[in-house]
Amino acid sequence: MSATSLHRFFREQTSRSPGAYFRQLKWAEARRLIDTEGWQLKAAAYHLGYRHPNDLSRAISTKGA
Repeated sequence: MSATSLHRFFREQTSRSPGAYFRQLKWAEARRLIDTEGWQLKAAAYHLGYRHPNDLSRAISTKGA
């Protein structure tokens, strides 16, 4: 299966691009770590692969855009 076909199939199944779907998973995990596990934003951001805590904050604040 070509990358284009996979991307199209993924979008048909999830109504999102693979990148948008992955970002949503990261945001949900960040929220869980912060709200449920009591992690600080900084620790959650680094754990999820963000280079700086502001990157996670920015990603979450532009989520609706």
